This record gives sequence, structure tokens and C-alpha cells, in this order.
Amino acid sequence: MSGIGEVGTTLIVPVL
Repeated sequence: MSGIGEVGTTLIVPVL
């Protein structure tokens, strides 16, 4: 799960 790659995940885990 890439936080930087995913838009929704970026808000939760930008580091991962």
C-alpha cells in the first residue's frame, strides 16, 4: 500500500 502513490491513502499514511 503506497501512501504516496494512492490519493486516499496519502492522507492516512504518506510515509508508507
